[in-house]
Amino acid sequence: MNRKGYTLLVALMCGTVLTLIATTLWASVNTETKLTENIYRVGQAKMAAQSGINHFIALNLRRRELTSNQVIPETRLSRTMSYYVNVFPLSDNRYLVVSWGLYRKAHRVIYKYPIRAIIDWDD
Repeated sequence: MNRKGYTLLVALMCGTVLTLIATTLWASVNTETKLTENIYRVGQAKMAAQSGINHFIALNLRRRELTSNQVIPETRLSRTMSYYVNVFPLSDNRYLVVSWGLYRKAHRVIYKYPIRAIIDWDD
């Protein structure tokens, strides 16, 4: 084989290696971007759920004022974030409060994050 054949072969191998490196780098960056987006969305849903707990505490309700399991209906914080709060009786003075933080994209719930708290009422 002559030198021109070797040169072409080496050039093709270098091109293949560079293409593989570029494809691997692109796939890695794409995966990292998706992971970062997911972490952001979960964090947004978690903050919405915490807002629901804070809202419930700020209402300063008494035990006799609880009329249904859903104390706070869905409350929008932004076009993508909202929360709602449910209360479930555990015993006479003890209740489970669950705040659900929601993250939406295009009117579809993508993440639903719960925060639970046990409340003892002494009234």
